[in-house]
Amino acid sequence: MKTSIFVLLITLLSGCGSSASRITTPAGGSGYFVRCSETKEGCFRKAISICPAGYQVLDSENISPTKDRSAYFEMLIQCDSSWKNVNRILQNEN
Repeated sequence: MKTSIFVLLITLLSGCGSSASRITTPAGGSGYFVRCSETKEGCFRKAISICPAGYQVLDSENISPTKDRSAYFEMLIQCDSSWKNVNRILQNEN
């Protein structure tokens, strides 16, 4: 029961109005296309939930609202492998 509540809470906090699709990046690697209708922060929370070891933003764009659609933010991310993320953290500490 506690696990179910925890999973539900994480799902709700991971960014309302956000979606992610697995894609092939322009360089041929594996990545994700993340789109958020709420805020940029929602996209970043979604990226962290997809890539807990860290990620790189390969491209991003703010889409302005029009009379036919709401504003949204989208980004293309690639997850870091664990060793790359640890190496980056160690470099930032020095």
